Amino acid sequence: MVIGICKTPTMAISEVTASGTQKAYIVGDDWGPAVTKTVIELDKAIDSSSVSKEKFNVVEEKQSYTNQPVARTVTDAYTSDANGNKVESSSNYITIEMYVSPSEGSPFFYDFMSGRNVWCETYKLNVSLVDGMTLTAGEETVNALAIEADINVSDPAERICPQLDGFDTTKTYTATDGTTYSYAEYLPAEDNQKNALVIWLHGAGEGGVDPTIDLLANEVTALAGDEFQELFKGAYVLAPQSPTMWMDDGTGAYQNGDKGSCYAESLFELIETYVKSNEDIDTNRIIIGGCSNGGYMTMEMILKHPDYFAAAYPICEAFQDQYISDEQIESIKDMPIWFTYAKTDRTVNPELCTEATVARLIEAGAKNIHVSAFEDVHDTTGRFTNADGTPYTYDGHWSWVYFDNNECYDENGVNAWQWLAKQNKVSGEVVDKTALKIAVDLANAITDEDLANVVQAVVDEFKMARDEANAVYNNVSATQEEVNNAFDRLANAMHMLDFKQGDKTALKAFIDKVSGLEAAKYTEATWTVFETELNEAVAVYEDLNAMQEEVNNAYSELVTAFLNLRLIPDKSLLEELINKAEGLNGVNYTKASYAAVENALLTAKAVYENPNATQEVDNAKATLEKAIAGLQANPSTPSNVDNTVKTPVNNGDTTSVKTGDDVNMLGTLAGLALLSIVGAKVLRKKEDSCN
Repeated sequence: MVIGICKTPTMAISEVTASGTQKAYIVGDDWGPAVTKTVIELDKAIDSSSVSKEKFNVVEEKQSYTNQPVARTVTDAYTSDANGNKVESSSNYITIEMYVSPSEGSPFFYDFMSGRNVWCETYKLNVSLVDGMTLTAGEETVNALAIEADINVSDPAERICPQLDGFDTTKTYTATDGTTYSYAEYLPAEDNQKNALVIWLHGAGEGGVDPTIDLLANEVTALAGDEFQELFKGAYVLAPQSPTMWMDDGTGAYQNGDKGSCYAESLFELIETYVKSNEDIDTNRIIIGGCSNGGYMTMEMILKHPDYFAAAYPICEAFQDQYISDEQIESIKDMPIWFTYAKTDRTVNPELCTEATVARLIEAGAKNIHVSAFEDVHDTTGRFTNADGTPYTYDGHWSWVYFDNNECYDENGVNAWQWLAKQNKVSGEVVDKTALKIAVDLANAITDEDLANVVQAVVDEFKMARDEANAVYNNVSATQEEVNNAFDRLANAMHMLDFKQGDKTALKAFIDKVSGLEAAKYTEATWTVFETELNEAVAVYEDLNAMQEEVNNAYSELVTAFLNLRLIPDKSLLEELINKAEGLNGVNYTKASYAAVENALLTAKAVYENPNATQEVDNAKATLEKAIAGLQANPSTPSNVDNTVKTPVNNGDTTSVKTGDDVNMLGTLAGLALLSIVGAKVLRKKEDSCN
């Protein structure tokens, strides 16, 4: 047992050590697996706020040809659960994330003697605290770590690898000739229907008795991923592992097709047995493929059993074309096959294998052959670059990277995964594209100029429908359902091309005219309605999809709201009159005449206090004036009665508008009313011209 210990130098402070073990968190990537995290279980619950990446050192020691320790770059650190998922609370688990690259972090060792990838026999992560750094665990200050450094990465109990979770990697099969295979399988969810079987055959470096090597080295786990499985509506994945290498002639030596693989018969026996043991495998949808050595074996399988498989997807395949007879070419020319390779492949010469075979198949009349030929193999994620800033270049043999990342397309834009998911030996339908061809030709003749006045949403849908229809028409594997759906979508989009954008000239002019009005000058009730209609009119003007009817309605509603605006009236005269009435003494007047004043006064005060009163102000003033004028003196009233004001109205309770507002309002009303009439006529003319 190796323990990595680091403590912060102390004088009077006592050492507090947190001890624990760790698991390697492994992720399959383009170049193979990488240890992206270490998940550490400690004997103390560490406060989450005390954990950060700056506090940790991680040094990797592993089986390699240099055996030199490497300082791993820490990119994050946090408290977590047992599976490395971040938590915001105290925890006995700490997860440390580390940078990985094609040359950093792999738990694999390539053994040149056997020509295979294997798990590193020695793999250590020495985790320590940076000098002076501490962690907190409740009341304790942790200043040292004692983490067991050794990790047996080949043991599932000491690693976390979610990509492998869906696979059963413990399966074996012994054929009648005595050959024993280890294999991995992925089972689709129960769905009460038949499912396709996708077979993956590994490269030369992944032979042996541990299928996890096969799954992670070539990123085969992608076949169990959501995207791939959704395309197939659920698929079985079978990944057999050759005890040595698929191209083994029986003596341990390579052959290129001239002698045949010693595993050919026993592998086919394994496939047949597996299919029979899983009754819901659709025997018309058995698809075989693989890379390099596995690409070779894919070719040998379909050449020996051309009627068994629904399709094949050989990648950088190594079956030399010179060993394929004309009769064999004839036997597979009608099989759907997708070839993938890179022109910079220096391990397998494409000219001797894929390119030569594809040429002969096409010459023989093959109609369902697809090819993804790449100039080189490079990183497409943007994570890694060469010294000159260009995407990091992988070995040209690694074209399986593109397939596993779903980046394989043929010259017509057909996608490999989507194409494979549709292959079925008994589909046999004759797909009629006549109507789609007519629609595509008409749609392709429509220019951007023709679409200039069409509402934007219709333009966007039309272009997407047109692109989809072109792709479906050019797809030789398209089903009748796909053709019909593409035609329906395009036809529907073309039917909407008469949806023209509304003429917004008058609406814009009116918006500009009234946008400068001030809310403070108008009654709250009428301004609220006006402001709502103004905002809706602006929204219609800015809506690229607004049609003429919407524009007309917005214009009409805005003009109506504007005409209904009411200025806040000048209440100063009414205020003076109220004060005058309040100053009268009722004993000086007849009961009947003074009662009329009191009634008019009550109405006047209510109007004065109403912020939304308009015409009511003048009416209340006139009524109160008339009542005061109609007062009749009380002949019996003594001459010394006090006539002083008792309860004057306070000035300034209501903001008064300036004298000139009434004039300006009338002018504006007259001008904008005229503009609304002219605008309405313009809109009607434009509508008439479109009819």
